[in-house]
Amino acid sequence: SDGWQRELGVLIPGKPDARDPFVFGWQGAWRMLVAEPPPWDDATAFPARLRLYASDDLAQWHDLGPIGPQ
Repeated sequence: SDGWQRELGVLIPGKPDARDPFVFGWQGAWRMLVAEPPPWDDATAFPARLRLYASDDLAQWHDLGPIGPQ
């Protein structure tokens, strides 16, 4: 009823394991935090961390890099 519509497609290309997105406005643009779990089959991989993305239109997202690990 508020005009929101789901669009089919991958939110973050190349990041199929990214989960729990949190989108928020920041200085006239958009930011998104996603959880980035380590690969399950590689014990030496990076620990779980967050990754930050930026967008001007909520359709095209640009990777700003990881935050963490924590």
